[in-house]
Amino acid sequence: MWNTCGREIFERSMAELRTERRRREASGYAVMAMAYRLEGATRKETRLGKGVTASHYALVTFVAVVPNVAMILMLAD
Repeated sequence: MWNTCGREIFERSMAELRTERRRREASGYAVMAMAYRLEGATRKETRLGKGVTASHYALVTFVAVVPNVAMILMLAD
């Protein structure tokens, strides 16, 4: 039914589709592996979690304090 050239093109195309699907699936596994690796950041009892919590509080404090201090200094002039 199919000639040899058409069959080869079909097989090559299907192989490329399978390869692309495997590549996408592998990248999804990599994202999930990274998410599971950083799970400790969501729990405060781990060292990573404590570091993330401390940096979060430091960032919030910095963002809340610096604009107010800048405004006070500008108005004091």
